[in-house]
Amino acid sequence: MKCFQLNVLNLVILTLVLAGCASEVYQEAGSYNPNTLISNSLIACHDNDIAEGKKTLEKVMTNEKSNPQYWNALGLCYSLSQEPVKANFYYDLGLEAIGQYKGIDKKQLEATLLNNMALIHLSYKRFNDAYLTFKRAEALAPEIFNIQLNISQLLLEFKYDDKALVILNKLETLRPGDTDVLYSQALIYTRKNEYEKALVTLSKINSAKNTRPDIAGVYAFNLLKINQLTDALAVIDKTHNTKGYEEHISRNKVIEKEIEAKLKEQTLTQKK
Repeated sequence: MKCFQLNVLNLVILTLVLAGCASEVYQEAGSYNPNTLISNSLIACHDNDIAEGKKTLEKVMTNEKSNPQYWNALGLCYSLSQEPVKANFYYDLGLEAIGQYKGIDKKQLEATLLNNMALIHLSYKRFNDAYLTFKRAEALAPEIFNIQLNISQLLLEFKYDDKALVILNKLETLRPGDTDVLYSQALIYTRKNEYEKALVTLSKINSAKNTRPDIAGVYAFNLLKINQLTDALAVIDKTHNTKGYEEHISRNKVIEKEIEAKLKEQTLTQKK
């Protein structure tokens, strides 16, 4: 699709934390449940209290140095704080700890660490290393949704659309209505000029997310292509007050101008 090339490398950070006792909380002077501590620290990091999450984890580093889940959590917090070198270091420590790990989820945890290391490769645009690392993760745990999704996104980035679509169609059966899956499928149909099919796919996305500029842009573009200009303009209008997504908003402005030009052309034709 020449006039509307979206960056679909919207990769999902995968976390794997075993359920702990929710009633227990870490206390500096007493005992703690490691699973609860890891889970709570990750919540803090994802809620933009990254400093607190890292601080809590680092206090217990000596006790948890043989726990790969711990290193994965610490790596994730550093990844979220845009410190990929440190994040990758902790993921490496997690992989080293896997050798002594006895949990039944060993393969899933190793796959998780590899997935998150692949995301670090992507941050440096080492696409081949990222792909190979994702595939190593997939070989260990092909059932993990986010690993499959990430592979599909990398295939999409390099326009291996048919291969990506095979994965995405499988993922849709596992999680009907998943926004990232449906959006990615719609992108492929748009590239193939299958505009009606793209619109049907986009219509399955929760309507509350249709104001997201990346989704709205693809929606409006497909409506434009089938000459539903008023509807296309209405979709774009809903994104005007959205924060973030600067690249998509910039592209949407181009689409909006094209829609307005066609509407003006229609009006002039009707007056003749």
